[in-house]
Amino acid sequence: MHSDTLITFCNTLQDPVIGSGDKGRLIMANPAFRDMVGYSRQEMIGLDLTMLFPEHRRQDQTRQLQACLQGRKVVDTPSVVQTREGRPVPTRVTLSRFRPDTDQNPVVV
Repeated sequence: MHSDTLITFCNTLQDPVIGSGDKGRLIMANPAFRDMVGYSRQEMIGLDLTMLFPEHRRQDQTRQLQACLQGRKVVDTPSVVQTREGRPVPTRVTLSRFRPDTDQNPVVV
């Protein structure tokens, strides 16, 4: 699946979805996720994934991202993201690793 196709698909979902590259920088956030946290698309692209989580949860998220990139499953894990204003939003995280194009680095959605 090409990355453009993956992004288009994610943008149609009702559930909040974000995608990051292998360095943890956001490459996409669908409208449902942007509405949930109050950031614009422009503000989110390139943002460090961990900045979406309260400070006390950032190490956990970094570990989960690394585990996913190494091929381990991260499924339905309770977590909390924070809105642009800092309000906590309870969530559940499932990470999936994709390699949309063979010449690109993995994408985590």
